[in-house]
Amino acid sequence: MTWVTQEAEVIAEQNQGQVQVKACASQGCSSCSLAGGCGQGVLSRWLMRHSPSLTLHTETPLQVGDRILLGINANKLNRAAVLQFLLPLMTLLAVALLAEFIGITSGLLLFLIALIGLASGLLLARKLALANQLELLKQLNGKRTAITAQNSFLDVAITSQDTQYDCISRYFAPSNGIDEDPVTGSIHTGIAPLWADKLGKNELVAYQASARGGVLYCALQDQERIEISGYGKLYMQAELYL
Repeated sequence: MTWVTQEAEVIAEQNQGQVQVKACASQGCSSCSLAGGCGQGVLSRWLMRHSPSLTLHTETPLQVGDRILLGINANKLNRAAVLQFLLPLMTLLAVALLAEFIGITSGLLLFLIALIGLASGLLLARKLALANQLELLKQLNGKRTAITAQNSFLDVAITSQDTQYDCISRYFAPSNGIDEDPVTGSIHTGIAPLWADKLGKNELVAYQASARGGVLYCALQDQERIEISGYGKLYMQAELYL
């Protein structure tokens, strides 16, 4: 297995075994006599000034100023590069060539069509990347997976620090044919007691942050019973004869 590595420096310590790190500048350009006028050197220095930081979980005690070596599987890095750069470029070119082939000659119209192709490629790349993550979840051998948090960032799509809910969650079960369930009452029979204990309250307002989303009102009645309610829409009426 081939790994791509990058040295990083710890720039901040956080709670619960978390540290914030930032990639260190490459020594190759700084030692080159042409660094001042080289385009690659100028670009490298500019990117390093604006390079993002990462938050990592570690069991090794680290302090600000410590240097560590980060590694990523080269095959996964190459796949990510293809999804992020090559696929959108290919869809842009394919749509633009198709438009020209069918007789569209207006430069502005070709430009707009090419932008549509680029946007389509980016959306397809995102879908393929998500599909890869769901494949990893399927390796859990039928286990159901829930993610929950209170007023903190698990993922940019999940929650923010000014949320009005007691807790938020997302629910995935791809091995059971459910990539992501929009709103799941049953999983809150486990989530509600967890946050009730942490928050010291028996009535919670929970939000499931799927694409559709939904609010659940959870009330702990006793040790073995939880009342879960919410707003819904009537979609079916039927009569059963037994």
